[in-house]
Amino acid sequence: MKLVLSLALVALLPLSALAKPETYKADPKASTIGWEGKKIIGGAHQGTLALQSGSFKVEKNKIIGGEFVIDM
Repeated sequence: MKLVLSLALVALLPLSALAKPETYKADPKASTIGWEGKKIIGGAHQGTLALQSGSFKVEKNKIIGGEFVIDM
């Protein structure tokens, strides 16, 4: 049983090595970025910023990079 399992794992290793990151694009019309600034002695300000464009890369279900342009 151990031999069969080991062979199966060895056979799958090259497939994972060939996996390329997937790139996803953000939808600027459906996206907003919320922010909040707080004072040391009470009080706060909140607002939103518009996203102009953006994308991020996912590999093995983890975000490995990205780039976003924010209209300030």
